[in-house]
Amino acid sequence: MGRDHQPKAGRGGELQAIRELGQGEGKVEALALDKDVFGDGSVIVLRTPGHTPGHQSLLVKLPQMGAVVITGDAAHFRENYDSDGVPAFNFDRAQTVASLERLKKIAANLKATVIIQHDARDVDKLPAFPASAK
Repeated sequence: MGRDHQPKAGRGGELQAIRELGQGEGKVEALALDKDVFGDGSVIVLRTPGHTPGHQSLLVKLPQMGAVVITGDAAHFRENYDSDGVPAFNFDRAQTVASLERLKKIAANLKATVIIQHDARDVDKLPAFPASAK
């Protein structure tokens, strides 16, 4: 993680940005492709349509833990991820399966930890903050 986006105590800008978004005044960037958030490869928004048309997952590269893929709603449980299981409440089954396969390839290539954020078994594997940011 680069020095310019390390978490810092006392920064109020984040709260102001959240307030502005909640009031419809903040900057929102529609993404049609993946987005390297800081331009250094440490946080990448991954386009993973299927669950919804604009669904996104996240790839975070931490200095000590290494690459972490956070699936978002692409998979709800480890079993769904492992078997390409798609729930009935889904926008496009084929896109979801393609997105799951893409996440699996990214994770394999980077030897990434995959976190299914709706699955407590995965979330429980993560250390508590601030250790989780290492």
